[in-house]
Amino acid sequence: MKITRSVAYALLANLAITSSMYGETIIGDEIGNGNFEAEAFGSKAVAYKNVSHWHLIGGNETSTTFGTLQGTNGSPDSAADGRNDRQAAYLFDNDDSSQGDRYAANDTGYTIQSAGESFSIEMALHQFGRTANYHGDEYINAVLFTVAKNLNTSTEVADIEIVASTQLMITGTWLTVSADGFYTTTEQDIGKTVFLGLELVDPQSPEGGRSIFPRFDAVRLEVHPGESTPSAEPE
Repeated sequence: MKITRSVAYALLANLAITSSMYGETIIGDEIGNGNFEAEAFGSKAVAYKNVSHWHLIGGNETSTTFGTLQGTNGSPDSAADGRNDRQAAYLFDNDDSSQGDRYAANDTGYTIQSAGESFSIEMALHQFGRTANYHGDEYINAVLFTVAKNLNTSTEVADIEIVASTQLMITGTWLTVSADGFYTTTEQDIGKTVFLGLELVDPQSPEGGRSIFPRFDAVRLEVHPGESTPSAEPE
């Protein structure tokens, strides 16, 4: 069978369409250390600087703890493969007007290719700490943001621009929560590289007066294909 140039281009187009039917994982499992298993934490909580791919924007990465083995039993990722699988992470009640916003940010970026791309996020959340300190309205503010320079240990809140956000409620013991299609790209987004940031919000404690330490694990950020404009077939 002779394959003409027209047939060849049609086959390539069909292959591209088939491969794009499924979402691309930006963060999840080992990708971007979404399961917090890249290195062993040991028996004590570890600082941001010792957790691969994660940074603290608006705080000190050396002194602020992030990775933990405490309060992680029950995570859907706590008995996966026997290698660092009880490890998770946590955020402080840091909605304090004196220190401003603070984000746990992942440095695994994604460059937007087209309009109509749809972002989805999922993670497991756990109300760890005194039950009386939770009122059912606490949540993780998950944001997509761009950064003026490379995302690293020196990135400050002033360096980032938030593109989109969604709320993931913290309402129980190791519940998997998700937000499908929480942001759809526009033509103005094409070429932007976005990153994931996570901020703990405690509405009933605007001055950071209560102590809550929710755990989270199995972070997954995906992007699904957007619009595509077929190229003209060469003559």
